[in-house]
Order: sequence, then C-alpha cells, then structure tokens
Amino acid sequence: MNLFYNTFGLEHTPFIFLCGNESLEVLSTTLSRELEGQNKTTLVLSDSPMVFPVEGQVLIGIHSELLKKKVETETPRIYYLCSEVKNDLLLPVEPSLLPEFILDLPENVTVLSLIKRVPPFIRGKELQNKFIFINVFGLKQIEEHLSKFIGAFEQHSDVSFTENLQLHWQKWVANFCPRSKDTITPLKRILFLNHVKSLIDENRIIPIVRNLNELYDQVFIGDINEYKLKEI
Repeated sequence: MNLFYNTFGLEHTPFIFLCGNESLEVLSTTLSRELEGQNKTTLVLSDSPMVFPVEGQVLIGIHSELLKKKVETETPRIYYLCSEVKNDLLLPVEPSLLPEFILDLPENVTVLSLIKRVPPFIRGKELQNKFIFINVFGLKQIEEHLSKFIGAFEQHSDVSFTENLQLHWQKWVANFCPRSKDTITPLKRILFLNHVKSLIDENRIIPIVRNLNELYDQVFIGDINEYKLKEI
C-alpha cells in the first residue's frame, strides 16, 4: 500500500523536505517504506538528532563518493545518514555531504530530509523544480494553538479572519520551518494534519484549515497510523 506516496504525488520528486512537530518522524518512516515499495533507495537525514530507527541501515560518517557507489550497486533500501550515534540518537550529517552528492543523484534515489532550518543545499539552481516541501503537525497541537488565535481574534472582528489567520499561521510555522528569502521555490508545498481520526475531528478542524488553502498547493488531513488521508 502506497497511500501517502501516491496521494502526495511524489513519483518524480527526488527530494522531499519535511518539517513540523513530532508527527514528521512518523510520516518520514511511512514514506520511507512506501518509497522502498516503489523500488527506490531512500536516504533519510535530519538537521537535528533522530531516534535510532527500527528498520533500515544506519550509515555513519559516510563520504559522498562511497555513498554514491553504495546506492548505485546495492538493492534499493532505506539508509539513515548521520555523523555519529550517541545515546541512541543519530546526530546530523556534515553539511558538506549532500551538496556534493546531489549534483549527480541516481534516478532511483530519493532524499528524505527532516529540517528545522533552511539547509544550504536547497538554495541552488540544481534543485529547481525537484523538491516537495511538506509541513506536518498533529491535531492536538494545531487545535491548542489556533484556539488561542481565535480567542484573540474575536476581540478585533473588524479585521479579515482569513487574512489574519494566514499571517498568524506563517509566523507560527516559521518556528518549526524557517523560510529564507534566497530559498528557491519547491515544486509543491503540502500541509498534512495528522491524528484526525473521526468525523467529529474533521468537522472541528476543516472549517478553520480551509482558510490556509492559499498558502499550500495541497492540504490533507488524516491519520498515519490508521492509513487515512483526505484532501480538503
């Protein structure tokens, strides 16, 4: 089953960048499995410590030439890249690794990057129209945050709700996914709200989230663990 891979439209995208709250690691694991099911090698990395994976192979401090040879000659699989392992956490790779590697990326390889800041290797022209950017957040966190915004907005009802929500949302998301003026535009920008399990959850969150449609190419709600996904 490749629900997220197919619905997100990742077929021709060698670079996928994820940012958000704790849900992003769960989504990255699901996408890695689905990419492997598409006979693709997946390179998973993060700019902050990652929990040691239960599946896939961990590559510690590998050089770009050796990494390229490995993915070209071995059976497609999931590789987690890190500089070292400490206290069961994978520490981020050296920033110089991917800029060298991505210039000649094999066709069957997808890079899945979890980010909290804009990495330097998505600023070059070589990535133009080659990456998708996915924001992923859990329902509880979204509801807690938006309830504060709505409560404050009701005191200033003369201002457009949608416009103010969009401005507020962009400032808030920047805490998880900083954006840089010199960062090139992704092929697609996706928002995915996780842990939306019931019709009650949907009816509660959809009217608010629809106001964010202009900020993204696609907006989805659903639950990763239950393999539920709906575009709104």
